[in-house]
Parts: sequence; structure tokens; C-alpha cells
Amino acid sequence: MGMIYAEYQERAAKYLVRTLLERGGRVPFRQFYDGTDATARSLRDGMELDPDEAEWIGAEVVMDEAAAAMAAQGFVEMVWLDGETLSDGEPAYEIALTEAGRRMFGAGSWPVFRNLDL
Repeated sequence: MGMIYAEYQERAAKYLVRTLLERGGRVPFRQFYDGTDATARSLRDGMELDPDEAEWIGAEVVMDEAAAAMAAQGFVEMVWLDGETLSDGEPAYEIALTEAGRRMFGAGSWPVFRNLDL
């Protein structure tokens, strides 16, 4: 597939955290990916990407990987929704800010991202 650069995961994480804080700490992944152009534009704008850049990097894949990296570090958890799927048939999930994540963000900590070679 290619490379998912840490800088794009960082952009996704910033947008994700803003969204989590606006929505009370929990957001369904379909907020970022539901197969519609409107949601793709919203993700692109939230990550501050131009249209070509968003398509080239696969913004929804970057958001998924950023959420997974944040979950591995304890900032968020991914809550799988039994029997629900995304528009591409993959299992649906919500992203929830953990209490540890709230504390870490409050203390000025931020997740660490690395380039991913897929």
C-alpha cells in the first residue's frame, strides 16, 4: 500500500482529539469514514489537507492508524460495535477517550507516532 507518515497521523490525532472533546469523549469512526463525499471532505478539512493530498495519503486509513496508535498508548480505546459494519464492510467501532488519556493530555503529554510502512 505504501507509507503512512507520522506527520499525517499527528494531524489526524489533533482532529480526533478536538472531535472527542466536542462530543463528550466518544465518537463513532463513521464520523470520519462512511463512504460519502461529505464525510471525506469533513475529514480532509479537519486534518487540514488539500483534496489531492487527502486522497493520496488515504485520510481515513491515516485516521484509523492514528486511533490505533493512540489506543496502544492508552490515550483512547477502540470499542467495537457488535454486528455493525462500516461502508466498506469492515467492523464498526467507536473511539473513546480514556481517563488515563484525559490525565495525560491534562499533563501536557501527547501520543508518539512513527512512520508506518504498509
